[in-house]
Amino acid sequence: MIVLGLHFGHDAGVSVMVDGRIAGHYARERHARVKHAIGLAWADVDAALRAFGVAPGEVDFAGVTSTQNVEYVFFDPDRLSFRLDAREDFAGTEWREPDAGLVERMAVGGALRGVAARGDRGHLYHGRAADLLAAHPDLASLPFLPPLENFGEAPGWTEPRSMDALRARRVSAEGVRRPAVRMHQPIRLRLDGREIPGALFSHHLAHAAYGYYESPFQRALVITQDGGAEEALSYVGGMFYLGEGAHLWPVAPHHLDLGAAYAAAGAYVGFPREGCEGKLMGLASYGRPAFYREDMLRYARDEDVRAFATRCAGPMGYDTSRLGRTDDLPHPLAADVAASVQRVVEESLVRAADAGRGLLRDAGIEVEGVVLGGGVALNCPANSRLHAEGGFGGMHISPACGDDGLAMGSCYLVHHHLLGHPFRGSTEGAAAQVYRGRPYGAAEVRAAVESYAGRVRVVEGEGGAVAEAARRLAEGELVCWFDGRSEVGPRALGHRSVLADPRAAGNATRVNRLKRRETWRPLAPAVLAEESAAWFRGMPESSPFMLFTGRAADGRVPAVTHADGTARVQTVAPDAGAFHALIRAFAGRTGVPVLLNTSFNGPGEPIVETPEDALRFFAASAADALYLQGTLLERTG
Repeated sequence: MIVLGLHFGHDAGVSVMVDGRIAGHYARERHARVKHAIGLAWADVDAALRAFGVAPGEVDFAGVTSTQNVEYVFFDPDRLSFRLDAREDFAGTEWREPDAGLVERMAVGGALRGVAARGDRGHLYHGRAADLLAAHPDLASLPFLPPLENFGEAPGWTEPRSMDALRARRVSAEGVRRPAVRMHQPIRLRLDGREIPGALFSHHLAHAAYGYYESPFQRALVITQDGGAEEALSYVGGMFYLGEGAHLWPVAPHHLDLGAAYAAAGAYVGFPREGCEGKLMGLASYGRPAFYREDMLRYARDEDVRAFATRCAGPMGYDTSRLGRTDDLPHPLAADVAASVQRVVEESLVRAADAGRGLLRDAGIEVEGVVLGGGVALNCPANSRLHAEGGFGGMHISPACGDDGLAMGSCYLVHHHLLGHPFRGSTEGAAAQVYRGRPYGAAEVRAAVESYAGRVRVVEGEGGAVAEAARRLAEGELVCWFDGRSEVGPRALGHRSVLADPRAAGNATRVNRLKRRETWRPLAPAVLAEESAAWFRGMPESSPFMLFTGRAADGRVPAVTHADGTARVQTVAPDAGAFHALIRAFAGRTGVPVLLNTSFNGPGEPIVETPEDALRFFAASAADALYLQGTLLERTG
C-alpha cells in the first residue's frame, strides 16, 4: 500500500510511504533553493514520486495539511488538486459529514494569494514563495481552497487557561478516546488525472503524528507547540494529545504562544523575524533572565517579554540606544531579553508537560513517555530542561519536528489513525528516520564533478577518502561533507555538513566566517555515541538529531563549547555510515572522538541538496576540501 503525504504550507514537502514505512521525503526548499519554500505544484509531487520509485497510478491514499492561514493553491488542477468529500468509503472508515459551512466561514485569500494580489514584497511569505511568484505571476487568480484549519471546537476549549487552571480541568478516559472534535475531513485528491481517497488533517495533528509514530512508545503524551496562536482558534498554537497504539486523540489545547513569543523577542532585539529563533537561542547564553516574571507563564503571549523589557530597560540601567542593532551583539540588553524569553519557554514547557500528564492521570491513563512536536521542539535548552526535570520514562523528538515534518505526519495518520494498521512503537534506528532525501547515484555525482573540470581535482590519499579527510581535519583544514541521502529537518546531521577540528577555539570563528554568520553564534559537536558520556554531561544518552544540550566535561573542545559551557550535541552511531567512520578516524589521530559540525549552506539559503549544490558552494568558498559521496576533492586554484 502506498500513501502520499502533502504539506502545502511553508517548509512544503512531499512524503512517500510504502507499506507503512516512509520511503522518502522531498523537501521543496532544498530543490527550489528558497528557504522555507511555500506551496506545492505537480512538478514537486512528480519529482518526489520518481525519486522514490513510485508511479502516480500506484498511489492508494493521500494525507494533506498546510500551515495555519496558508491556503491550498492549485497550479495545474487536473494533475494536483483536491475537493472536500462527504462519502464514507475511505477503506471502511466511518466519516462524519463535513461541515457545510466550512469553506464559507474561512477567510478568502489566505497568506499566499494575498501576497501575490497585493504585490507585498516585504511580507514574510513573499520570500518563501519567490520561485512560485516568478513562475506564476498570475498566482492570485489560480484556483484554490481557503485555509481549512477550522475543524471545530470541543466544549471548554475556547476559554484561555493558565497551566494551573488547565490542570484543574477534568477529562474522562472515554472522553479522550471518543473526542468531540474530529481533526480531519475527507477529500478526493486529483492526482495526474485520477481521483484517490484522502484526508485533510489539522496542522497540529500532523505535527503530533510525525513525532508519535516515530517514537518507541505505545502510549504517550504528545505536546505540539509553534507560532500559530495569533489565530482565533484555540488549538492553532498547540495541543495535548494521547498517542495510544494506532490512534492519536486530541485531549485539550494548552493556549501557549511560545513560538510567537520567541519570534517577537527576536524582532525586538533587531533580528529579522524570518529565522530569528536559532540566533536568539544562541544569544540567550550570553545573558541573564532579568526580565522574566512568573506571570508571563500565564499564557506566554508574544507581548509579555517585549512589553516588560520596553518598560524596564531604561530604569534598570541598560543602554537602550543599542536596541535593534545586531552589528555589535551580544550586548547586555539584547542578551538579557533573549535569556528572559528562553526562561519563559523552558518554564512553560516543563509546566505544560506536567499539566498534560496530570489530565491523563485524572482519566486513569498512564503514559510511557512524552513526545514533542512543532517548531518550539527545536529549542534544545528547553528540551533538556524537560528531560532533566519532567520525570517521564522517556522522551522523543523527531528531527523534522517543525513544519517540514508535516507531510510525513500526514502519511502516518492515514496508515495508522484512519486505516487502523497497528502501531507498537517504532524500532527504526536514527539513520533510517533522518536520511530520507532522494538518493544520488554514482553517475550523477560523476557528471557533477565533470561539470567542474578545471576547477576541482580528485585527491588520492593513503587509506581512502575518509582517512584523508580525517587527516586534513586533524591538521586544521575545513572540510565540506556530502554523503548519501540528505537529512530531513533543519539540522545538518552528517550528510550535508561543514566540519572542523573542535580542539582549536579559532575554528568557530573560521567556520562562521566561511558561512558568513555572526562570529558569536555557537557551533555544534558531533560525537561518537559510544564516547559521548565522557565528553558531555547532563543530557540524554542518545541525541542523534541535535535536539538536546549537554555540558562539556572539560575544556578540550572549545570550538564547540558555548559561552555558558554547554553544547548542542549530536551523538553519532555506526548506522550513520561514513560519517561515523570519519569521526573514528579523526579520534584515531587525535584521541578526540568529536568534530565541529554545522550545516552545509551559505547565508539565507537552504542546506545543499544535490552534488551540483555542493560543488557550487565549495568552488566559491574558502573551505579546503570537499568529500563528495566517497571522493575527496580540492580546488585547483
